[in-house]
Amino acid sequence: MQQNNMKMQEIAAAEPIIKHHCHCMHKCGQGAPVLESEPLQQVPQMQETVNQMHVAAAEVKTEADVKVEQLEEKKFPRRRNGLD
Repeated sequence: MQQNNMKMQEIAAAEPIIKHHCHCMHKCGQGAPVLESEPLQQVPQMQETVNQMHVAAAEVKTEADVKVEQLEEKKFPRRRNGLD
């Protein structure tokens, strides 16, 4: 009888935790379709494309900076000692 009462107390003590767990699992179950959606599944592949675009943009910027500097040097040559 005493053992039975202890089991009942354990169950009563665990009930809020179990309810909270069930509530969380229910929310996770609702979130699963979103997490498994096609757009979210494509994120890793798209990230690689974005990384490549950043690298390409950096290369283009470097080339553009060099060309701008060459053009500025051609149009506005630097003075050697300020005496020219």
